[in-house]
Amino acid sequence: MQKKLFSFLLCVSLITPGCLEAPPPDMDGDGIQDAEDLDIDGDGWSNSEEMNCT
Repeated sequence: MQKKLFSFLLCVSLITPGCLEAPPPDMDGDGIQDAEDLDIDGDGWSNSEEMNCT
């Protein structure tokens, strides 16, 4: 019984930390994290166009 409990607790301790991490930022909610998104605010203008046009 103790061996099964130990195995269960070991599995939970290995799996749970990845589930508790905060997801990477995604300002427009399109599923692409902001660091890789070419249009982080989802307005149809690319980030570089917005920077060039202020």
